Amino acid sequence: MRLVDDEIEEVRLRLNVDVTVTPDSPPAPAPIESFTDMCLNSSIMKDIAIHEYTTPTSIQAQAMPVALSGRDLLGCAETGSGKTAAFTIPMIQHCIAQSPVRRGDGPLALVLAPTRELAQQIEKEVKAFSQSLESFKTAIVVGGTNISDQRSELRAGVEIVVATPGRFIDHLQQGNTSLTRISYVVLDEADRMLDMGFEPQIRELCSRGTLLCVNVYGRCELPILYHKHASLIEKVN
Repeated sequence: MRLVDDEIEEVRLRLNVDVTVTPDSPPAPAPIESFTDMCLNSSIMKDIAIHEYTTPTSIQAQAMPVALSGRDLLGCAETGSGKTAAFTIPMIQHCIAQSPVRRGDGPLALVLAPTRELAQQIEKEVKAFSQSLESFKTAIVVGGTNISDQRSELRAGVEIVVATPGRFIDHLQQGNTSLTRISYVVLDEADRMLDMGFEPQIRELCSRGTLLCVNVYGRCELPILYHKHASLIEKVN
């Protein structure tokens, strides 16, 4: 059922969601009240049920429809709010809607995180919501692990890469992967990556012009990340 404007604002008020849309942009998509509102792939819905997700959290309710609409998003939410699933579930849905990944292809989606530990947590969640999908592959690319194994996995072709910026840039420079097929990018805890000195790497990735969806959780004032699609960025608190 399509919500009218007053109903949309009522739902946002109940969810305690604040949405700011950049000037001259169309209104943000309406929040969802159930995962069934998203028309997700049946395998993803199966995995959502397996993990006993019943009702979307506030950040999920608004961020998911924005992410699936292909619009850029700057989202701010506290730890424990379900923010990882808010970008993970639509990312998986986006990937399975693309043509299959072949050997030598770069990934369809990229998640950057500031630390190996956070990247591992994100990878675990990606795999949790894609476990029922056949031949769906996720690679984790971080320091402290065997780079040759990562090279082989990337060259074989994967749908999603979860990485720390430095190690991912290393693989790009070595020709082990590319950005040519990426159409969904997540910068998780981008404020921490900037604080840790990853600004050059983030700028390099943003300058490739392949960013379609940007989800950032942390501080909400990050002008460095506003790229050529800045007019579509939506801020969700």
